[in-house]
Amino acid sequence: MNSATCPICQQQNACGAQQTSCWCFEVKVPTELIALLPKHFTHKQCICQQCVNDFKHDPLLIERKLAEIKAP
Repeated sequence: MNSATCPICQQQNACGAQQTSCWCFEVKVPTELIALLPKHFTHKQCICQQCVNDFKHDPLLIERKLAEIKAP
C-alpha cells in the first residue's frame, strides 16, 4: 500500500499533510465518500482531489471505480 496514491484511482494524491499544508485542508471531503472506502484504506491513503470532485459531481462513478478495485 502506497500512501502517496489515491485508493480509488491509484494516481498520485498530491497530499501535503505531512508537510505544512495540503489542498485537502481547504476542501471538505464528503463523509459519504470516505465511508465507501474499504476499511484497510481508511486513515492510510488520501483520496485525491480529482476523485473528491468526481464524487461531488457523480457519486456513482466513484462507486463503479471502487467496485473494479474489489473485483477479483
